[in-house]
Amino acid sequence: ENGGAASNDLWIYDFTATGDITNGVNHRLTEGASGESTTKFNSDWTPSGDIVFCWGHNLAVIDPGQSPRWVGPISNPSDPHVTFLTNDASYPSIRYSYPSWSPDLSQVVYADESAGTGGGGIRIIDASPGGNRYPVTASGSYPDWGNPQPGDLKGRIAFMILSEQKLYEMNADGSSRQQVPLPPLGVAAPYGPQWSRDGLWLT
Repeated sequence: ENGGAASNDLWIYDFTATGDITNGVNHRLTEGASGESTTKFNSDWTPSGDIVFCWGHNLAVIDPGQSPRWVGPISNPSDPHVTFLTNDASYPSIRYSYPSWSPDLSQVVYADESAGTGGGGIRIIDASPGGNRYPVTASGSYPDWGNPQPGDLKGRIAFMILSEQKLYEMNADGSSRQQVPLPPLGVAAPYGPQWSRDGLWLT
């Protein structure tokens, strides 16, 4: 936000020059968000640099450059720094949300919001334009793909089922699903689980 007005675009908060997280600079990566089909949201950044995010009704990847030479601001979907994994511009509403990279960066897990069209739940897409898609669960949202442990090549996916107010984790193929115990929540529902970098803890 700037002056109380939300931009609905993708920004980077850069404090590399100062080393002080309270003393950084906002850099705008994208611009031109003016409605549902052009808003940008739900980003996930890889250690190698690429950011996967939702661009309107699609999933996209942007190469942001590096500090202090960030790219942008980008408004053209055909910009060479942007790669679209999906091409669903004609879809009437938001379909993809909460993308998260696989540990080997070859795939992305996301929540499919296309209820009523045979969609919904947690899905995986290969991280290439028009990549294959794989259904994982019939319900769920807020997926996050954790780093693997010894003997586990793919890592595990945490996700919420909001109607149950419950947190789960599972193998990337949907197997070995188990509920994660939560403390008493009162009337508040849990949102947005995130794995620690070592794949051992969830916030």
